[in-house]
Amino acid sequence: PPLARLDQLSEKKYELLKRMCRLCYRVIEFAQQNYRKNQEHIANKRFSFMQNQIGYDIYAEDTVTAMLKNNRQLLEEHIKPKDIEVFVQLIRQHRKDAGSGAARFLRHLSDLCVCNNQAIPHVQELICKTILLDKANEDILLTTRRVDDDSILICVTKDKSYTLQELADLADDEPAEVALLEYYRCQLDLFSRMCLDRQYLAINKLAEELPIDLVFS
Repeated sequence: PPLARLDQLSEKKYELLKRMCRLCYRVIEFAQQNYRKNQEHIANKRFSFMQNQIGYDIYAEDTVTAMLKNNRQLLEEHIKPKDIEVFVQLIRQHRKDAGSGAARFLRHLSDLCVCNNQAIPHVQELICKTILLDKANEDILLTTRRVDDDSILICVTKDKSYTLQELADLADDEPAEVALLEYYRCQLDLFSRMCLDRQYLAINKLAEELPIDLVFS
């Protein structure tokens, strides 16, 4: 039998085992860095195994993203709807925990959209359909509105919002607001990469949410 299940690694008694798993993923990450042959070998032999370990804080998601993000062939072959949905679930989970770490998963999605400054339309479309077009996932996004005095309002939930200035001021002292501001920045970065190279599925949807007059206000 295994020493521990993956969902038990957060327990203190398995701290050393969790550290060992993290170090193993760091070795894999460095082994494939800038080496296409190793990237393809790992992806072909162990990709599904690594996918199943995403979300347990052992750096599986960091390693997968690092392996794929500069390899167009692997991005087009291996990223499927279920992979995007896993990241969405991780974002939702971490946002519930005071937003801690949620921005990291937005950055992973951004990395998967682009390879060597060129868009990956297949991945852009998957992310757009999952995040922007599926109403079940609207809760992971912060919305931007302009109020009567021309202030920019960041809506976190239906009952909680800040003006952009308020959020920036609070981020000087409050860790939760620092995390929220970073999340908002990463969300905008993701939006920009989803639109790269005229991806009109994202452009048309985001034009409704972020019209030109709002963007330049």
